Amino acid sequence: MLTLKCYNPIINNKLSLDSLRTLLKFARDRVVHTPLSSQEQFFHGARNLLEYPFHCFAELLQLVESGARSCFIAGMIADKLYGGLDLTVVTKHLSFNTRGEGDILDVTRNVAEAVVESNLKNGIVTVFVPGSTGALTTIEYESGLLMDLPNILDRVAPKKLEYEHEKRWHDGNGHSHVRASIIGPSITVPFVDGRLTLGTWQQIVFMELDVRRRNRNLILQIIGE
Repeated sequence: MLTLKCYNPIINNKLSLDSLRTLLKFARDRVVHTPLSSQEQFFHGARNLLEYPFHCFAELLQLVESGARSCFIAGMIADKLYGGLDLTVVTKHLSFNTRGEGDILDVTRNVAEAVVESNLKNGIVTVFVPGSTGALTTIEYESGLLMDLPNILDRVAPKKLEYEHEKRWHDGNGHSHVRASIIGPSITVPFVDGRLTLGTWQQIVFMELDVRRRNRNLILQIIGE
């Protein structure tokens, strides 16, 4: 278990987390478009803002909107607000055997249980599969889509297509690698009050795309408070 420091989302109980995120994004966007000369020009003045008592969102926004100085104000705001909130990182593992290509497993309950066991209330959970022939996504886990999704993959990356990977390694899974790359090896889901924010008909699924049976070990990294 690892503890990190992050932005404190509350200033005198008046600044919401969403407001803070919007503000910081606005400030960071200014940084990208601000010439270095302007940054240097306002550096020393902006440093003094470290001691400025931010009392409300309006004052903070006014500072950020003050022109080229925002390039440093963004950093000062970050320094001012970081450290007020402890974030905990919990890593768990989920291991299982698959039946080979086409196996689609619903891991929603496993992920939800891992979040509950972490004792964290609000945050995000990332599910990741090591390897290049497995994938994670969300679907409505019902018989029709369990057929539709593999059928679409057969059209997008057909098994009979000529793959350079197959020419090099002769392992019969060139299409597996391509399909896994398209879908992706991870998925991140927010949780609130210890519950995943998935839709009613939305489940987290692992897709086995390799041509043989595999033992898979998913990594679940849970970050929150």
